[in-house]
Amino acid sequence: MTRFLFICLLFLQHSLHAQVRLPKYYADHMILQRDRPMPIIGWAAPGNTIEVSFNNKSYKATATADSSWKAVLPKTKAGGPYTISVSANGVTKTFSDVYFGDVWLCGGQSNMNYRMRTIKNRDEELKDADYPLIRQLNIDQVAAEYPQQDIVKGQWVPASSKTIDAFTAVGFQFAKEVYKHEKVPIGIIHASWGGSPIQAWMSAADLQDFPNEIKKINRIHPGFIAAQRKQDSINLVQWEKNIYAASAFVSPAKQLQKDPSFFADAGWKQIVVPGYLQDQDIKVKKGISWFKRNFHVEPAFLQDTIAANFGRINFASAFFINGNYIGSQLNPYYNASFKFPAQYLHAGDNEIIVLCFNESESTGFRPVSKPHLRSGASQVELSGNWLFRQGKTFDTAGAMGPMNAVDFVNSYPTLAFNAMIHPLRQYPVKGFLWYQGEGNTGAEESMLYENMLTRLIGRWRQMWGNDKLPFLMVQISSYGAVKKEPVATGWPVVQEAQANIARTIPNTGIAITNDVGNAIDVHPDDKQTVGKRLAAVALNKVYGHKKMVAAGPTYHQMEIKDGKAILSFKNIGSGIVSKTGTGSLRSFAIAGADNRFYRAEAVISGNKVIVSSNKVPAPLHVRYAFENTPPAFDFYNKEGFPAVPFRTDKLQDFLVKKSDEQ
Repeated sequence: MTRFLFICLLFLQHSLHAQVRLPKYYADHMILQRDRPMPIIGWAAPGNTIEVSFNNKSYKATATADSSWKAVLPKTKAGGPYTISVSANGVTKTFSDVYFGDVWLCGGQSNMNYRMRTIKNRDEELKDADYPLIRQLNIDQVAAEYPQQDIVKGQWVPASSKTIDAFTAVGFQFAKEVYKHEKVPIGIIHASWGGSPIQAWMSAADLQDFPNEIKKINRIHPGFIAAQRKQDSINLVQWEKNIYAASAFVSPAKQLQKDPSFFADAGWKQIVVPGYLQDQDIKVKKGISWFKRNFHVEPAFLQDTIAANFGRINFASAFFINGNYIGSQLNPYYNASFKFPAQYLHAGDNEIIVLCFNESESTGFRPVSKPHLRSGASQVELSGNWLFRQGKTFDTAGAMGPMNAVDFVNSYPTLAFNAMIHPLRQYPVKGFLWYQGEGNTGAEESMLYENMLTRLIGRWRQMWGNDKLPFLMVQISSYGAVKKEPVATGWPVVQEAQANIARTIPNTGIAITNDVGNAIDVHPDDKQTVGKRLAAVALNKVYGHKKMVAAGPTYHQMEIKDGKAILSFKNIGSGIVSKTGTGSLRSFAIAGADNRFYRAEAVISGNKVIVSSNKVPAPLHVRYAFENTPPAFDFYNKEGFPAVPFRTDKLQDFLVKKSDEQ
């Protein structure tokens, strides 16, 4: 080793030991929690002295044997801007434009992850978006086999018309409402992931009593995620090939081989797109389905690359324009969007053919968005009448082999918790906002949800060292078609679990959102109402506005008299009302000893509701809005808050199959 190289290595070694490292959530523009001791933590070589400078004072710490260190700033009132500097061995890191205020951790799945860019009336929202003291720290959606000490990257972003498109819509609407009342800086730490069940956000310790989850956790090992993804990728390639082979008309090279005897219009049924086939009285079997239609384009449409958007199709699908393969979408939770060369089209009539594979008796274009083609500023609509034909069918699911169309990491127990929640535990917060549950609406999982959410709340509070930290929830919205008779599924069971927790666990609360849901889209775009209701809960329960009404009518007790159920409620505000102004309510159901529920007549009498049905002369149980989507949302208090869905029975055997959308 040359003398020069030896000196370089010594210099490098000294530099590494001299470095001081901090979690990436410390950054310019950050909001720190007011009125609490504020730890500043990091890592350095053992024995190193670290000096933190804040507000003209210094606070020192020494790195311990595991390289960690912690200095604690005093309780500080809301305000700023401040500068915080961290120094060790002559190296200084400085954070500027720092404010103290209230920090809320926003967790959950896709409805919390729903961004301002797609909110209802976005253009109007941009006119009221400049709030420099509302700031978001977005946590990257990553997974880890074991609890991590730091996040992947961190940047605090002040809210403005140029930045809010990337903000969580519910979190921003909540923050804006609280800020208008309290006039303190609001920090939003956004850590959510679409499609994630609650297990993804729980620690391994809190899942020990759930056998199905423990089996999965026991499979985790160093390198598990990479290995599983590699195997899933291999499975997915083979799975797609198997679909093409089973179709009989698509080659391994994805070339459509049209057999005139099959693709002639005879034998095809007319359907409407978008829409599920089962809703059009067409029975579908597991296996291959085919869709097709002709459409017309003008010569001017052929000038640019063509962008296609077919919406979401159950389940996996491949698309052909005039026999040319243009793309496939194997994940039904994302739109089938592609670009293809204009030469695939010609002026006049063209044909699109869609190959679809489904693992259940459900398929069709989900009635969320309308399929279309776009060229420049011109658009060709593809909604309306299509043709459908059943292809090869299978008696059981799994005929195509292992299927991994969706990346597993956001749905696997503990992985999101390890990478996105655990690293934040030493960053003090005012409380938690939680919008999740759609991913746990299966019949069996829904029954476990209350227990799991209780454990999650306890663990998060323990990690942050405060068993009284507010935990405020958004009850999942309505979703799915209205049924002729009231049918209970796992969906209202999750809603019930959330409401039970809000009633029984101290310092929790819930915002009811059924009336602003969307029966055909699990991601309703009215997040303004959701954020405002959640803020009302916080203002009432956390910020001391005790006279502020923050909830709708909540079931209290029932009396049976003369063949009728007489219900009384809490949280009635200045009185209960029917939104229709008629005094009658439409979403009640009633049952007798046979536990069979019928839609009921319900009328408001003072501040009580009287429920009856001529089909149930001796009622025992009543339900309100206890189904995916009830017939109407018309039960409110005069302050405009909807009633909390409920049931008086405690039956456990009523569940039907899981909703087809997460």
